[in-house]
Amino acid sequence: MTKIHEDIPLNVTQIILRANSITNIGPNSFSKFTELTHLYLGFNKIRTINDAAFEALVKLKILILHINVW
Repeated sequence: MTKIHEDIPLNVTQIILRANSITNIGPNSFSKFTELTHLYLGFNKIRTINDAAFEALVKLKILILHINVW
């Protein structure tokens, strides 16, 4: 997977997208998931993260970004 799927329910509290080929986190990539508390993005190929990528996630408590190599 190289991008975030559109079919994820909006009221999820956890999203696990580890071990994919995601390279970019844009400003609105997760903004519609307002209940999100845990986001796992480790083991991808993330090179850029927009400054506003997680701005709308006011309930986010855990963000995992480890081991992103390209």
